[in-house]
Amino acid sequence: MAYKSIGYHSSMPKEKLASFRRAFSARNHWIALLYVTCVPVSLLVSGYMAWTFSNDGALGAARWILEAVLCIFFARQLRAMENIVHFGSHLNITSKRKVNDVIVNLAAAMPTFQWVQRYREFHNKHHVLFAGDDDPCKNRIEDINGIRDRVESRQLGLIHGIVYGIYSFYREVGSNRTILLYSLIYHALAYCAISAVNAEFADFFYGRLLFAGLLVLPFLRLVAEWSEHDYAASHMEAHATFNNCSFLDKLIFHPAGDAYHLLHHLYPAIPWWRQGAAHRYLMAEDYNYRTLMHRADFFQRLAIAQHDMSEAQ
Repeated sequence: MAYKSIGYHSSMPKEKLASFRRAFSARNHWIALLYVTCVPVSLLVSGYMAWTFSNDGALGAARWILEAVLCIFFARQLRAMENIVHFGSHLNITSKRKVNDVIVNLAAAMPTFQWVQRYREFHNKHHVLFAGDDDPCKNRIEDINGIRDRVESRQLGLIHGIVYGIYSFYREVGSNRTILLYSLIYHALAYCAISAVNAEFADFFYGRLLFAGLLVLPFLRLVAEWSEHDYAASHMEAHATFNNCSFLDKLIFHPAGDAYHLLHHLYPAIPWWRQGAAHRYLMAEDYNYRTLMHRADFFQRLAIAQHDMSEAQ
């Protein structure tokens, strides 16, 4: 299938393109479950390790560095959960929608105050109506930019943009009072379960998780969303969407396959854990893909001309 309507047509022969699709779009629910499980487990393990070290009075001022790193990591993993909801809306875990949605809701959506079925409704509009007047992602980013630019102080403008970004994100993904209630019950049960084992650790863990979710995650999310599209550049997905391939992008701002956002728009059926391998394959085998927009530098945030960016691996 050619993607002429979105500004991209693979330079690979039809047989090779079909083989690529079959190889990289294949789901593996065991691998998916492993990845999905690793995110909350990593939160608990890192939180427990930090709590153990923080009880050591010998750390001194280094304790604050440990706390800061922990909160950034917590926010990063919460962002990974949000991205798993995104890819889960494309049935990345299993083609059986009900099973897929139950897993995504329990492992990623409810912890982040979302519901994958509602997210899917919103996200489908972004793909189908890309860059149009009814594209919810485009409209949301434009609203955030407008709020930011109306404030004279650059710092205050950023804060206003982040605050509005929190509200508009949950509004757009379809979160409502019912979903809020489900998520609060989810976290209350999780807190009680952890507290039953170790009440002191439960307080430490949820205190840092709350700080990360309310203050750090919105900043990470906004930076990530700002770097995914340049709607002024083109109305075609292939010319207005970026891969953000730098080490820092993959490490913090674009976890769980989100670094390859351009790839996702061109080949939305590819699961998030196969995105990196699929990107490297296309960079080697598909000239037309290689000449699209791939950022290899985190600070490269301006729209770039189309040329060979083969260093972006």
